Amino acid sequence: MVFKILDGILNTIYNQNTNTRNEVKLVNEALTRKREKLRDRRLEKGFTQAKLADKVGVSLEQIKSLEYGRVNPSFVLMLNICSVLNSRPEEIF
Repeated sequence: MVFKILDGILNTIYNQNTNTRNEVKLVNEALTRKREKLRDRRLEKGFTQAKLADKVGVSLEQIKSLEYGRVNPSFVLMLNICSVLNSRPEEIF
């Protein structure tokens, strides 16, 4: 009887952990797609990271940080990037 109870508890914990892992995986995939959108749009327009940084008026490191998902852009930066890339925010961010 004790083993059945322990087995039930372990199965519940395993299922909760599996659900959490699946949720984390979905979030990571969404963040990866978000980062890829900026990079893809930049490449479509023929910009290097350095050229985009120069046109937007920020450092190369800031553009890299955005593309690698280390930071989120301010509203003003987002609008400036969209202006330079001739895109709407929802197409990039």
